[in-house]
Amino acid sequence: MLKALLLIPLREAYSLRNLAKALKEKPRLAYLCGFSFHETPAHNTFSLFIENELLKDDKILRIFHILVAQIFALAKIHNIEIGIDGTHLQAQPHDLEAQWGFKTKTFYFFGYKVLLLVSVDASPFPIAVEVVLSNESETPQFPKTIAQFRQFHPDMKCKRLKFVTY
Repeated sequence: MLKALLLIPLREAYSLRNLAKALKEKPRLAYLCGFSFHETPAHNTFSLFIENELLKDDKILRIFHILVAQIFALAKIHNIEIGIDGTHLQAQPHDLEAQWGFKTKTFYFFGYKVLLLVSVDASPFPIAVEVVLSNESETPQFPKTIAQFRQFHPDMKCKRLKFVTY
């Protein structure tokens, strides 16, 4: 199921409904994801998997940090320079949890804010992520994002932390 969900950011599908259709119609994709042709999940099965498996107990966050740890190990990274910034993420109009927020005096949006810690060394990649409501200020959330990184990667040394502003 997780491999299949990765087909969306890889642009093999653009929604869960489209993903289910692509797996049903393209045997190569079904095989690569571990499904038998003609025995692929329906779109609502993906929704249930996300809700009941990935979002439960921060499992998706733990998977993310396992991947980050593998990058550190494979690239033999022990000391990094970290950049931190936040951006807006617009929500669908029917999202019951989303809030109205603003980036500037004239730019309002409905959704969330995503805070990222990024390794800014040779090849930049995200190393911690936090999603907050759009009506919350980013600055007070940064220590929580840094604490998340330290929790999952306690042996990693930070040579410099810089706040990115645009």
